[in-house]
Amino acid sequence: LGATKEINMVASRGCPFSCTFCTAPTMYQKRFKARSPEKIVEEMEFLIKEYNVREFVFQDENITFNMDRIEAVADLIIEKKLGVSWFAEEGVLIARLNERLIHKLAKSGFSELRLPVESGDAGILHKMKKPLKLTKVQPIVDAARAAGLKVVSFLLLGLPGESEENMRTTAAFAWETGFDWNVLSLILPLPGTEIYRDMIEQGKIVDYVDLEKYASPANGVSDLPTEQLIDLRVELNHMLNFEQNYNLTRGNIFVAIDYFEEMTLRYPGLAKMHHFLGLAKYKNC
Repeated sequence: LGATKEINMVASRGCPFSCTFCTAPTMYQKRFKARSPEKIVEEMEFLIKEYNVREFVFQDENITFNMDRIEAVADLIIEKKLGVSWFAEEGVLIARLNERLIHKLAKSGFSELRLPVESGDAGILHKMKKPLKLTKVQPIVDAARAAGLKVVSFLLLGLPGESEENMRTTAAFAWETGFDWNVLSLILPLPGTEIYRDMIEQGKIVDYVDLEKYASPANGVSDLPTEQLIDLRVELNHMLNFEQNYNLTRGNIFVAIDYFEEMTLRYPGLAKMHHFLGLAKYKNC
């Protein structure tokens, strides 16, 4: 069957937490159900043998909720010498990570640690009911980097009641922590989320007919005007991922080159990508 293939997998469903921006509490009623490590790895072995799959993208809402279970998956991958690459696209729960598990994941072929930090402001985290202590983040990033894993942050902007100062605090936290890349998103009041229910109770209308609105902030969520919120996201993204990119300015220049090369392939017509790739290569002489 020729070239190596990538495939999506699901090892568990649901999440027991109540984040206000997430649909999982409604969809799964705060329940968490997981497949056994043996069944997961058995499926991976089948896909390797029959379809030459070597890259696995797990789509779980909370793959590390049960750390013993995910460690058992890593142990089986190592024991069976599968030689695969895998990661969790939706991210992993920071509160459920430790140095030992991170090194075990890296040894098994886990390629990238995506961390749903959401906010660098403790007060905003409390408002969104996110089970995270910010003091836990830096040690996890350091452990992941020591294990050879790339580390990506997921950051959310535009929560109800969130000020521009709060959002700049999030950007400052991400800069200080030093993620390899940062994904900045604007909060959407998706049906089933607490934010959506609150908006409906306030008599606000959420229109999802035009799907392009998924790329823009929905009116009535943030206290900031839409254009100001869009401009702020552009500004913070440029600062974190380009001008003050961790690996470009302080970290591993080869990682910066890798990310910018990937981005130039995704966006070949965007001059900024080529500019910063050239800058990274120049810094590497």
